[in-house]
Amino acid sequence: MSDPLADKVLLLLPFEHTPERGSYLDRSAYGHPFVPVGDFRLSREQSRFGTWSARFGAGGSEGRLELPHDARFAFGTDDFCVEAWVYPQVGGGTYRTVVAKYVATTTGRSWSLVITDAGRVEAYCSSTGSSVDIGLNTGIVVTPEQWHHLALTREGATFRLFVNGVLGATATSAAALYNTTEPVTIGGGSLGRWLKGWIDGVRITRGAARYTANFEPPATEFEWADVLLTPMRLQADLLRLYPFADFNRRDPQPLTRTTTQTRFNPAPGVARRIFSRNVAMPYREGRAGVRLVGTVAIKGVPNHQPVSRPVRLYAQGSGLLIAQTRSDAQGHYAFDGLDPDERYFAVAFDTERWYRAVVADQLVPEQGSEQGALP
Repeated sequence: MSDPLADKVLLLLPFEHTPERGSYLDRSAYGHPFVPVGDFRLSREQSRFGTWSARFGAGGSEGRLELPHDARFAFGTDDFCVEAWVYPQVGGGTYRTVVAKYVATTTGRSWSLVITDAGRVEAYCSSTGSSVDIGLNTGIVVTPEQWHHLALTREGATFRLFVNGVLGATATSAAALYNTTEPVTIGGGSLGRWLKGWIDGVRITRGAARYTANFEPPATEFEWADVLLTPMRLQADLLRLYPFADFNRRDPQPLTRTTTQTRFNPAPGVARRIFSRNVAMPYREGRAGVRLVGTVAIKGVPNHQPVSRPVRLYAQGSGLLIAQTRSDAQGHYAFDGLDPDERYFAVAFDTERWYRAVVADQLVPEQGSEQGALP
């Protein structure tokens, strides 16, 4: 059955893997590019639907998915529904964020769906940014090591909080929610508000409450279609996350040679810089899946001179920019939290402007150890 509110879906994360698009990308029409932070990985150990889910805090520290501020998630007075399937474990922060646009500062609060350290499902909303003036406490304690459907909704001036389809709390306010510029986060948040467990399916609907009375939680995976990312939208979304100007971090310098400068120039027709090593190895600190390690060096000089240069990692199929880093003085760089079923390509840039960028493609990370790898 098709979703009658599909045109109002602002975010949809089913966490099901497709080689062309990765496994934690938004399947709504907006294609929001979330970024993994800390102790996060994709997992097949637990899943409510399908095969995959998002694993948070497996190594005992905070992990989350993060989307930089997007005004569409500042709901104002609009009706909305924030829902997710959660499999909590014992452990995590005092407040265990499921989904939120909320930081506990004087201007950071908007809305947050959490599980407390006592297992109670609660929601905190703010019209001021500085305090919680719309709070919902269900008093319902969720059982660890089980799947639970949570939903925070607004219909006009009525806020509702549901646990497994049962209405647990209501609050009344006609105020507009505060338009904080904090990011949207999943599985973690500010000041140690992190979840230990799995999340499988996050859907945010703006313009409709979806649930206004007790209901049967969805019996099938949230509907989604693999929306193609057009170059125009891809560029607009990613430039907001990864400003290209950040690579140089200084004004361009004239390209001049002096007696105090030494430049190594390889033979004509030979690539000026290469990745002399690209291997996948397990990431053993219990954070995300695997690590892709490489070296940036200048070709054509003794022993391939290592250099410190910016490196960007892209998904091979979609061209999506995944992460950026800089190689160290020995030329070494690493990317963490990669999907072993995805292919990637890396691009190294010469901010000294002597050499052209060089690409290493068809990079395939390998499954790592139990501490941090995909099961």
